[in-house]
Amino acid sequence: MNKFLLVFAFIVITGCSTSIAKSSLYVFEYKTTESMNQHAQCTALGDVSAEYSILKISPLDRTSTASNKLKAAAFDKGANTVVKTSTFYGNNSDKSQGKAYQCSYGVTGTNGSQTY
Repeated sequence: MNKFLLVFAFIVITGCSTSIAKSSLYVFEYKTTESMNQHAQCTALGDVSAEYSILKISPLDRTSTASNKLKAAAFDKGANTVVKTSTFYGNNSDKSQGKAYQCSYGVTGTNGSQTY
């Protein structure tokens, strides 16, 4: 019986955790276009949005999930940077919107590390 409860608890916790799309790891998020423009030269690619069900998301993870889903949508559009413009937290689903950009970041040093 204890093993059953342990397995059940693991499934519940895993189902409530936020999964990060690999593509969202390649996209930077800025709060404003002004802060983005201080770090890079960017070309606007257009609006992006993400809508997703919240049934498997922990209430504590909703903010990070909004960012991850929006970054994944920007990546799908060919962007490497996104500025979130709004987030709507609903009862069954959340929505986030932003602007996608393709940015050129400066390269410094001999190892090719980028500055942001």
